Amino acid sequence: MTISKAKVRVAHLTLQGPVHAKALVSVLRSMFWRGSPLPAILVLLVSFGAAHAAGDAAVGKVSDVDGTAEVVSQGASAAAAKGAAVNMTDELKTGGDGHLQVTFRDNTVLTLSENARVVIDRYVYEPDQGVGDVLLTTTEGAFRFATGKMKTLKEKNITVATPVAEIGVRGTEFWGGPVNGEYNVLLLAGEVNVRNQAGTVVLNKPGFATMIRSRLVAPVLPSLWSAENIERALTRTVTRQGLKQLERELRGFNIPGLGGGKDRLPDILKQQDNLPDVLKPKNRKRKIDPGGLERHLLRPQLRLPW
Repeated sequence: MTISKAKVRVAHLTLQGPVHAKALVSVLRSMFWRGSPLPAILVLLVSFGAAHAAGDAAVGKVSDVDGTAEVVSQGASAAAAKGAAVNMTDELKTGGDGHLQVTFRDNTVLTLSENARVVIDRYVYEPDQGVGDVLLTTTEGAFRFATGKMKTLKEKNITVATPVAEIGVRGTEFWGGPVNGEYNVLLLAGEVNVRNQAGTVVLNKPGFATMIRSRLVAPVLPSLWSAENIERALTRTVTRQGLKQLERELRGFNIPGLGGGKDRLPDILKQQDNLPDVLKPKNRKRKIDPGGLERHLLRPQLRLPW
């Protein structure tokens, strides 16, 4: 009976409002005796308290949108608009011409391709406590994920769940999505673990990718993607306002065939246009940088092999 009453008191404290994780741990320890077989309950309640606190406010916002995109919140769907709040458990969706970028409270950036769906299952960012916990679930389409300040926290757990594997993030930038009907994960910077019930693969070299055929088949050994395939992937997950940023990132990534200044940008950016119509410049007569990414947006669109 004593344990049962203690549980009721803890639940009451948690639901009163934001409770920092360390403070909640202190309260719980004062209520249970040493040697009690309840450490798992402590962890569970701390996570619940932190998640509840994060749920009291938006976890991020729509930072850019092109074409058709929407945010589904508590069963209600609304067209995604720049600056709109994004909350826990929201579903992000894009149409056949849609591209959506969301920036979270810690400046983590998630960019979705066309026909994509992602649910924000969990987002906890407590920099004062050094705690971060993120779980995103993607069921359709491609995405690009760039970790923000969350990567500096001492205790963090960042996971992106896909239809075929879970991706454990260690402060990085990476791309995930279907290619020729099979799911791929491409590392751009940092390190990720790609795992399912059949095995685990670590990506720790920029430009390397793994393919996962199903949850019952282990991810294949990493292989280096060509510069052309890398950029075809990236241009699927970019918004109109993100074009300049993408060009800067390509120069900075330590990937064979990419980076190292304007003259070393791959030929696909200099000679071809792989962007959807919705991302092409609206004013085709404006002056553009002949050596930059925008030069290639005026050329006829090529059909991607994916």
